[in-house]
Amino acid sequence: FSEVRQFFFNVKFVSPPVWQTPSTLPHGTEQYPYNLTLVALSNNQVVTYEVVSGVFPSTLTLNSDGTITGDLPVTEGGDTYTFEVEATAGSKRTSREFTLEVRENLAPVWTTPASLPPVAQKSKNYTNNFVATDPNGTPLVYTIVSGTVPPGMTFDFGPTGAYAVLSGNVPAAAQDTIYTFMLGADDGFIRTDRTFSFNITGNKKPVWETSSGSLGEPMEGSLFSFTF
Repeated sequence: FSEVRQFFFNVKFVSPPVWQTPSTLPHGTEQYPYNLTLVALSNNQVVTYEVVSGVFPSTLTLNSDGTITGDLPVTEGGDTYTFEVEATAGSKRTSREFTLEVRENLAPVWTTPASLPPVAQKSKNYTNNFVATDPNGTPLVYTIVSGTVPPGMTFDFGPTGAYAVLSGNVPAAAQDTIYTFMLGADDGFIRTDRTFSFNITGNKKPVWETSSGSLGEPMEGSLFSFTF
């Protein structure tokens, strides 16, 4: 006896990986963490990634799953890295050249002037927001470095130091009084300090501008008027 049986199997076509990540990668700032995933798609196959040429930042790692991790390298004036990555799916390969700009970390810049406008003594519910900006767009953390704020007034830096607001009731002052304090604006690597002057105008007694002495010699029965 004999029996004939037919068997078959499907051979699935593996397409070359098709890059989805554009060749110009998002820029970053020196010393800060850089996290990005390169993406190339292929049907039915896991895609792996490898740098095959060019200059890849030595402080970063390209993992086989396409993730780039690490801290960006230190630069002076900024650098641009160009490198080629090969995406592999089975026996199929596709490469793409990428560029990554690493920008120099610039110091925060205070926009609030060092000399604050004078404030009258006993002013109620005073508030002032102290502001610095970061040229790289990095969120800043504010702290008080040194100095003294007026009694009854306090700084609010928020839970994470994301802002600096001085508020409270201005204390009494018999004469002009200046308080000085230093604030710092920190981007995580560079802190910029500024010393501020807070001038409270004292309670001055009135000063006569009209001279003492005779107010003139009005005639009896005439209308008299004088402004002091």
